[in-house]
Amino acid sequence: MPALCEVGLDPELWRLTVEQVHSPEDMRGYVVRALAAQAAGTDLSFAVVHLAAGRVVGTTRLVNLAPEHDRRRRLEGLLTTAYDRS
Repeated sequence: MPALCEVGLDPELWRLTVEQVHSPEDMRGYVVRALAAQAAGTDLSFAVVHLAAGRVVGTTRLVNLAPEHDRRRRLEGLLTTAYDRS
């Protein structure tokens, strides 16, 4: 969690999102909710790791999955601005 907080608490990353994450406690809740949705089969979450740097640089997830309809509603995620478009 500390590595994700290091890159994921930048307010700019959350400026245009419905969910707001401003503290380590918010980040923990964000991850817990994402993993609960994954366990329920409605989301699929990933950590984004920059292999050359050897560090976590963000997250992404497919949300509102409906396998019975072969669909996903959207992709959402965050990527630290230092690694955006890298």
